[in-house]
Amino acid sequence: MGSTKNELEVEEDIKLDRRMWTLERVGWAAMFLFLVAAVLGFMGKGGLVVSEENAGGPDTGLAITYDRYLRQDAPSKITVTFHSQRPEHQLRFNKMFIKSARIEQIVPEPSAAGIDSAGITYTFSTKDEGAMVILYFKPSRAGSLHTVVSDNATTLTLNQFVYP
Repeated sequence: MGSTKNELEVEEDIKLDRRMWTLERVGWAAMFLFLVAAVLGFMGKGGLVVSEENAGGPDTGLAITYDRYLRQDAPSKITVTFHSQRPEHQLRFNKMFIKSARIEQIVPEPSAAGIDSAGITYTFSTKDEGAMVILYFKPSRAGSLHTVVSDNATTLTLNQFVYP
């Protein structure tokens, strides 16, 4: 009887194996970063990052609540509370906001609106202190969005970031 070999003859490509291992590790790292971004709230609302921010307050006469992180073409809102008692309030948004966002709805509707080279001004008839205006909009551009909101006495800057 002849002798038999008990080993399998298998061709190995060590270079290919190393490339595949590297690619696998890159894939794991990408999945980990995606998971961390989701947990921190960068994939939408919520997460561990507080995405809602406040500007102004009762002492300034104007308080604004807004989201710091937005998604392009996703609905968002800015809530403005007037802390002064006047029959009429004017609310002005700068030109950059008008160019970078589509205003969907304003509640309550303004009694008047005017556009000039610096931005848009809305006039609201208000009867008492604490009157609230909600501006619903969709960001149309990705990147930093620096919105300047002012009434007759107070000017506030909102710094937001819009994800694609």
